[in-house]
Amino acid sequence: MGYIPRINLRKYVYTIDSNKNNVDKNINILSTSDLNNNLYFIASHSGGGKASYFDTLIFLDKGDIIWLNNYTFVIEDIFYIEKSGYFNTNYTSNTLFLITCSIDIKGKQLVIKSKLFYIENDNKES
Repeated sequence: MGYIPRINLRKYVYTIDSNKNNVDKNINILSTSDLNNNLYFIASHSGGGKASYFDTLIFLDKGDIIWLNNYTFVIEDIFYIEKSGYFNTNYTSNTLFLITCSIDIKGKQLVIKSKLFYIENDNKES
């Protein structure tokens, strides 16, 4: 489950190998992600369509929280890149990128970059 409290976005995030992990139907964990190292590239549409789950990303600010499963990420940068279908990064771990088409700048994609802040221990003793 993914949740962004500031914009009240709550959406189930399917596993990377699920046929429902598809940007045309849901939020999509991109294949360039390295889940073993907590490196996530997650994309979704914006612009008002049925699968436009990232329309409200424009209201996020640095310091806002993103929860993804048992992980807490804190937004540290917000920027735009060319809409090329390719996103180059040198990051190798503990980073979450949310990527969507820009609603207000033609030919650009909005990128929300967050750093891992906390991992909740899901091993509960009885």
